[in-house]
Amino acid sequence: MAILASTVSALSTFYQASADKILSLIQKTHPSIQRLLVVVHNPGAANLALLLGNIENYAPGTLTVFKADCQSWAEFSPDSVKLEKIFVPKA
Repeated sequence: MAILASTVSALSTFYQASADKILSLIQKTHPSIQRLLVVVHNPGAANLALLLGNIENYAPGTLTVFKADCQSWAEFSPDSVKLEKIFVPKA
């Protein structure tokens, strides 16, 4: 799958955002978007992983993949996602 530059957006609202703020921004994603990559810093990333997947000890550089079982991004929540994969960088 190719990623077109026109489909990439950088939002300053993610910078230093809390897990609740990141989740709220995800829930506002346009319904035409089927896949979403969110890149954020800690502590927001770690707190979101804890909120969505009960993942503790979230190391910097970790990549977490969740699969959502919902009809729209507005329904994206801890109750609608499942942890698919987690990639932890080697020390």
